[in-house]
Amino acid sequence: MKSLLTLIIYLSSSFVFANDKNIDIALIFNYDDKFNSTASFLDKGFQLASDEAKKSGIEVKFQRYSYKESTESVLSAAKKAISDGYDLIIGGENSDEALAIAKLIENKNIALITPTATNPSVTVGRSNVFRTCFSDDIVAEKMAELVFKRFRSKRIGVIHNVSYPYTDYLAKKFINRINELNDEMVSSEKKTKIYVQKIIRNQKDFSKEVAYFKSKNVEHQVMLTFQSDLLRFYSMAVKESFFPIYFGSDGWGSNESIFKRMAKENIQRSKFQAYRILYWREESKKSKNIEFKKLFKSKFKEEANAWSAIGYDTVNIILDSMKEKNNGLKFDVDTLRNFTSKELITTDNFSFNQNNTPKKDIFIYKIDSSGVHYYATEN
Repeated sequence: MKSLLTLIIYLSSSFVFANDKNIDIALIFNYDDKFNSTASFLDKGFQLASDEAKKSGIEVKFQRYSYKESTESVLSAAKKAISDGYDLIIGGENSDEALAIAKLIENKNIALITPTATNPSVTVGRSNVFRTCFSDDIVAEKMAELVFKRFRSKRIGVIHNVSYPYTDYLAKKFINRINELNDEMVSSEKKTKIYVQKIIRNQKDFSKEVAYFKSKNVEHQVMLTFQSDLLRFYSMAVKESFFPIYFGSDGWGSNESIFKRMAKENIQRSKFQAYRILYWREESKKSKNIEFKKLFKSKFKEEANAWSAIGYDTVNIILDSMKEKNNGLKFDVDTLRNFTSKELITTDNFSFNQNNTPKKDIFIYKIDSSGVHYYATEN
């Protein structure tokens, strides 16, 4: 009993990361992946937030620790950050990476905040681990309801990538929610049929899966997985004259990259149509959003995207929660857990639930040959 009480006190006590106005943060991401720009755009969001903080006399210093795809590499980078004395970590792009770091810092006086790892298990039961994006259970539920209710789908195909916690959880949760919605239907004739094909990490040949879904006359193709899977599947589907409507989430990369690769350049672009959930309504006319985009373009000579926006928000959530403490720039988990805001780039309503996951707006976009279009907001 004594050891348990000691642990509770240990985890709930203040983590001090700054002396007056100097804050040190370790950034742990796969910065060396030339085929994935997510970490790069996250980092630019971090940098911009640091620049803005400096105008208020706050110095945010980042130390970057890069890792490769293996869990061993992620752990090695995290261990180095810990040995260097960092008590505040922003990191873990994917859920398996964030989960590895989260497990490493269990029972340690270290806080981890992940901007993009969406698997609920990353934060559940971990008082010192937070996320600033929505979680996969909400994403899967909203996407299932979108396909089932708004599109009234009769035949859904699901690509289930079993190799990652992120993709595995999303597919399972989506399928479960569709089954729940089916169970609520009175007439069996109105129920949605769901067809599932499992794939593995970095699968290159999707000919079998495309043939299967086409044979089932699938109308709506759900791919809650990575952009590489979508691109490979789509290229094969075009060859087979299979044109379902696609559904996905943040793993696809930016809206612009999907439009360029799938709708703008492809010979069958007039037939491409997709809906996906994203962190940020970039065309929002809020003054804060407009100013953020202007500052980003001025500094980096390119347009901001959802990852730069969530990166920017992540740093500001940390800073704003510290300021609320009114005792200098000190950080503790209770203050962060109780933090609320209506002034973020990615949402008008932000607060954490009991699992250190935000309650925030979710934005749905449509991508077709005519461009990228805002579709709906789900609360």
